[in-house]
Amino acid sequence: MNGEYRYPPERRGWTCYHCDETFTTWGSAEDHFGKTPSSKPGCLIKIQLGDERGLEMEIRKLEAEVETWRNRALLAEDREESLAGQVSEFERIAGGGVHELRCKLDSMEGLVVTANVLIEGFRDLDPKKYAEVIG
Repeated sequence: MNGEYRYPPERRGWTCYHCDETFTTWGSAEDHFGKTPSSKPGCLIKIQLGDERGLEMEIRKLEAEVETWRNRALLAEDREESLAGQVSEFERIAGGGVHELRCKLDSMEGLVVTANVLIEGFRDLDPKKYAEVIG
């Protein structure tokens, strides 16, 4: 049941200790009692006028939606913490932020270009010596 609370099956239904009403289906029990044991029973929710059962059902739907959004928010917070850790690790490895890394990469690219020019120059000047060094 993917971690969801369900009222245990009851042959004769579930009777509310507050209003003494008996509910014979899971749906009607969940509407009255809520999805979890910590929910406030519908009979204790003060409703002055109108369709109490319909309002109870709406309240339970909204409670479920609140729980869904709460879980999404917790997952988003976890993801944000994970990403912040990754950014910190990147900055530690890179020795600074994006700007510093970009400067380092530009400098390294310049060194690679210079090294390639020197290698080509040595190859042209003395191919024998080049072969000894490069192997």
